[in-house]
Amino acid sequence: MWRGWGRGASLVLCLMLSALPSALADGAPSSTSEAEISAEELLASPFAESFKADEYEQALTALKPLLERYPEDPLILRYRAMTLDRLGRSAEAIAIYQRLLQRNPDHVPTRFFLGQAYERLGQRERAAKEWQWVRQHSPVPEYRQWAQASLGRVGMGRDLGPGRKRWALLTDTGWEWDSNVSLKPSDKALASTGDQNAGRFSLDLGMRYRAVTNRHAQVDVLYTARQSLHDDSFDDLNFTSQEIGVDLLHRRSLGGREVIFGGRYEVLGGFLESDLFSFSNRWLFSAQTRLTARTRTVLSNRFTVSDFGPDGSNPSQTSRDGIYDDLALTHYLYSRDFRRYLFARQEYNAAWARGGNYDRRGATTRVGLHTPLAWRTDGDLSGGLRWNRYPHFLSLTSLDPERRRDTSWDLLAVLTHHLRPNLDLRVQYHWINALNRNDVFQYDRHLAGVHLLFTQTF
Repeated sequence: MWRGWGRGASLVLCLMLSALPSALADGAPSSTSEAEISAEELLASPFAESFKADEYEQALTALKPLLERYPEDPLILRYRAMTLDRLGRSAEAIAIYQRLLQRNPDHVPTRFFLGQAYERLGQRERAAKEWQWVRQHSPVPEYRQWAQASLGRVGMGRDLGPGRKRWALLTDTGWEWDSNVSLKPSDKALASTGDQNAGRFSLDLGMRYRAVTNRHAQVDVLYTARQSLHDDSFDDLNFTSQEIGVDLLHRRSLGGREVIFGGRYEVLGGFLESDLFSFSNRWLFSAQTRLTARTRTVLSNRFTVSDFGPDGSNPSQTSRDGIYDDLALTHYLYSRDFRRYLFARQEYNAAWARGGNYDRRGATTRVGLHTPLAWRTDGDLSGGLRWNRYPHFLSLTSLDPERRRDTSWDLLAVLTHHLRPNLDLRVQYHWINALNRNDVFQYDRHLAGVHLLFTQTF
């Protein structure tokens, strides 16, 4: 007999608090028959302890007595399938999930974990089909959020399929405190007088139109407007930008491995108050694939041609106009349930500017982790090291004539609470320690803020 939502609610809470994946109720009467295991018995079993400790061979052995006592219990069968999947026996797990779905085709957790098993076998389209169903039909926000994250991980998070809604509205509204708005040098002898901290209100408004969508490709037309407003007499640094772009994703099979190619072209115009700050043409190219079942590797390149308006008093040294290029390789390592991951990113950064002071070569290394926390909240923590040298730099001040060479550290911490499937509350803190052999460019900066993110399709 399939258990009802009422009986399953206590089991969900107990399993979540015990760090087990949520096991939602299965659908009909709420009473517990003799052929069904209770939440208390499952949580007190040796299986639960082994499963929580990621000891899946022991968990599978400990599950046998429960399976003999409750041979048709859907919860036990589902956890057997999950255990088999995490042992690499995904085909066996899929057979159990399909058997369960024949009895209850609308069961959300079964479909979600079936998607994980398909993903582990490299069958991305089948995995995406299950997760898209969960995203559309789950009454529980956690599963909708996990399904959306899973779709994004396999490069299908924006794939709505033929006949789906083509328009999307995306907004990011926030306020943050900036300890060093004008990048005041740490050396007091070189710093300007007065406080450099201020509050900043920001609003990003984006529109997306899906022009083409099918199994192997999608094309989006994008528009984004950004506005930031400072207090404490920093009006000169209020920034506005308008961005128009076209984004393409295409899936192909190369050498028996699925590869997702991406390409984007953007035109960007930026203004400080009413004065033109920059005008840029930007191209982004990427290719991502999975080298193993629980990894994802992304090769990307961002190529920008920019004009920054006034070139300064000595254009041959002070002009920032030029070509900027960032080539990156990012590798993700996922947990067995794919809800947590570590990443490492290595970039090569270069600029060929008209002015020698902005001609640079360098690299950026970044590592981080993502993990779900309690109560529909995710946590992200990352740190980075950036190194740049400026081969044609000439100091414009006799107070600090050293040749510029950057070595900067930063730390970023983010908490995201999912209020609704399309509404997130984000709190973040960013610390930057810009070190430099030239003291004019050496500074500390702290940014802390809160943002509200909203998405609506129509």
